[in-house]
Amino acid sequence: MKISSRTSRLLLISLLLLTIAGSLWMISANFDKQPATPSTPFPQMQPSPPWARFPTRALTPTAIPTPIPTATPETAQALQVMRIALDYQAFETAEAAWEKARRVTPEDSPLRGHVLREGARLALLRGDLDTAEARAWDAVREAAAEAETWALLGVILARQGEPQVAEQALRIAESLDPGLAPDVFAERWRAARQSNNGDALMALAQTYSNHEPENPLGFYYRAAALLASGEVEAAFRHLLIQLRAEPDSAAVLWYTLGEAYLAQHAYNEALIALNVAESRFTTGDYSLYLASDDPPRDLNLKRALALLGLHNPQSCMQAEPLLRRWNAPDEIIERARLCQTPTPTPTSWIPVQIGTATPQY
Repeated sequence: MKISSRTSRLLLISLLLLTIAGSLWMISANFDKQPATPSTPFPQMQPSPPWARFPTRALTPTAIPTPIPTATPETAQALQVMRIALDYQAFETAEAAWEKARRVTPEDSPLRGHVLREGARLALLRGDLDTAEARAWDAVREAAAEAETWALLGVILARQGEPQVAEQALRIAESLDPGLAPDVFAERWRAARQSNNGDALMALAQTYSNHEPENPLGFYYRAAALLASGEVEAAFRHLLIQLRAEPDSAAVLWYTLGEAYLAQHAYNEALIALNVAESRFTTGDYSLYLASDDPPRDLNLKRALALLGLHNPQSCMQAEPLLRRWNAPDEIIERARLCQTPTPTPTSWIPVQIGTATPQY
């Protein structure tokens, strides 16, 4: 059953954490035997579009696999059919195969949590977020110590518009398996960005810089965190360091520069930066997925805001169709409509009173 409120989700996570406290104690007790940071390097790019491999597409994790008990022949066969059906996007066949796997797997089987997790992943691929969330919570209750299950739950919650709860689930996943850090980083960033949590974004930006000190995307992460914290000038200077050195940088850096210019009411400059970002996105630079779940929409809305900020009839005329197409708030569309009609100014030759003489010049 779908849990309806953020409070109940947080309480459920707290209760589930009690069930894995022993596991976490074991992890911390042996932490000196493990590397302080995961040995797997962070990916060079961290976009999170629908086709991202982990955890929306892969049926097995990509870094350090969660141990899976040996499946019964019937369960293994049903899951294999589901995987093959997904390869051909035969979702109804995949769903039927998963239902069989769930039905033939005993309630007390150690494989039960894995089967439920695969059902949540299947629902996510189908775009049925409510079913995906319900199945993910069932999987967490069944196998609360499995890091990948918490990671998948965090992904689903972020897409459900629950970024704060998603961030908690993703942090639990990383604490259970530090080797998942590179895989869950993009989703943790997304959750923090959705909730505009400046502190969380800054911590994640620092983590990225520590692992990838030479990667120019570090400038994006730091600047985005500074913008979320209200430090516009610092974000602006940070971006210019990279963009002046390498004007051919990723689209996401130009997009974030446009956001910084908008925050400074420098509308001409914002428009230029956003146009560069749009040009690079249309030629295959998908780094914008770091900053937006819907780059075309957000790019065009911010371009429209820059045009509106110029406050002249021609630019407002260009802004209005963009605002309407991308479903901007009604009050912003009304501003664009009104600014297309210049405010009339009184002319000096109109007589103050009827019958008075027209001034001679």
